[in-house]
Amino acid sequence: MTAQSFKYLFCSICLFSLQVNAFITTWNPAGNQHTIQTSTTTRNNQFPDVTPTLINQPIRSTATRLFESASLMDLLDTLEDKRDIPSLQDWAVEQGVHFAEGVLLVDNGLGDWGVGLSANHSHVANTPIMTIPPHLILSSQDARIAPATQSFIENKMATISPGMDYYHKECLLMMVVLLETFNAASSNWSPWLETLPRSFSIGLFLDPLERSHVGRMAPAFLEQQDKQWNACWNAIQQVVDDELVELPIGFRDYLRNYMMNEKSSSSSSSEEETADDERTLKELVQWAFGVVFTRSWRSPDGKAATLVPLGDMFNHDSSMANVFPSLLQQNDDDDESLAAKMPEGSIQMKLKQNVEVGSPLFISYGMGDQPARFLVNFGFWDRSASLMDANLTVPNTEDWIVDPSELVVSTRSGGVSEEVWNLAAYKFLLLNEQNAMTATKLAQARKDNDQASFQAILDDYDIPAIMYLRKHALQIISETYPDMDLCPEGNPIESPRRFGMIARYNNGMRESWMRVAESLEFELEDALAKRQEGR
Repeated sequence: MTAQSFKYLFCSICLFSLQVNAFITTWNPAGNQHTIQTSTTTRNNQFPDVTPTLINQPIRSTATRLFESASLMDLLDTLEDKRDIPSLQDWAVEQGVHFAEGVLLVDNGLGDWGVGLSANHSHVANTPIMTIPPHLILSSQDARIAPATQSFIENKMATISPGMDYYHKECLLMMVVLLETFNAASSNWSPWLETLPRSFSIGLFLDPLERSHVGRMAPAFLEQQDKQWNACWNAIQQVVDDELVELPIGFRDYLRNYMMNEKSSSSSSSEEETADDERTLKELVQWAFGVVFTRSWRSPDGKAATLVPLGDMFNHDSSMANVFPSLLQQNDDDDESLAAKMPEGSIQMKLKQNVEVGSPLFISYGMGDQPARFLVNFGFWDRSASLMDANLTVPNTEDWIVDPSELVVSTRSGGVSEEVWNLAAYKFLLLNEQNAMTATKLAQARKDNDQASFQAILDDYDIPAIMYLRKHALQIISETYPDMDLCPEGNPIESPRRFGMIARYNNGMRESWMRVAESLEFELEDALAKRQEGR
């Protein structure tokens, strides 16, 4: 196939996929609501959080799930990216992983996120559908990494970039993963390691063209990931270089051998996946970064970063998450099930609700209202999210305290949360010195929980607040999510699959914000009509 015909095929497939996704996203049997209620979500780095109840959730068929999970380009691009799932499941059983009846690992052909779990039996809420024994859990507290080495990495990361020492646990876990690659076939985790992706679609792996687009759409998350990477990479380099830093016997030489590939790396094509033994040290560490930062969880007490083989195979869904992880702290003598007889410290994947025969199983990766986080940190567009960040900054955090998770808009109806309305009115009042006193009164009434005074001011400024929000939405549409060409002329696409995903994210977010602008237009017309009637 010629380059021109491939480009034509790529564009045709992606455009068709966009049309299907546009239909899926705009269809809303719940109607066109313009106000929404929100729930507070867990926004830390602990276990994957339990998804709150979301509004306007459309009914989705199996075919719809297929198109929401990936484009046709994704499917075509990953036909050769198959994993040996039966061997992985056999290894898991041998290692003592307990599966509830009917729970299987499945390969749905979606690349990095191609391994999930589905059930062909019904189960009731709180059932442990999978239990992973503690000896399989990789931890940043691994005794093979000497305490002095752990402290060395933490201190170096703090010096390299202030605040990045928080992620020294993830950096240590990267060292543990690299240690297991050093152990190779003798590693107890070898069958699991062989199923991991060889490359990722996260921000760190993007080419310059892709970064230029993602940097426009998700600058804060991209900058944060760059800081995480630079801190980890520099710390690990210093560990390898410094002979006084203790490492397991042979491990330093193993890592240094990858430095020998540095000179030949420049001649290799960026489109071809580098063989494991031809990677440079930087490429090897980047791979470990991808593994840890896309698949690890903080332990329940927050003291360790952990990788939970098999538990990391669950796919994400912001709206339909029905599984959550739980730490088994003690066995229940009254429970005769095999799962209850697992050792203390096991991780149990439990059902949040009853599931019927054939139901897919999902967890939530947290912060479901931050689609930019999923784009940069996990390398996919979270189409399942009902809500997205309103991108409104709070000007005076002491005078106007608000939970950021409440500043959201609906991706489906375009409705905005009550806190977004309130903040928009406050920000409008702050634009003009003549309204400064009114802004102070509004903030004070909010602090004092004086609902009558608070609502009276909001009612007086409802039209300006709507206009302020509509201008905000239109600015996001034009500057953050301009219409993006799936096949840009003059710019060679190194990874059609990655670029296509980024373009679909851009255009999908654009459509969501256009619904917000349309919703606000309806609100403005309604408010003006009510004013006319009141005269």
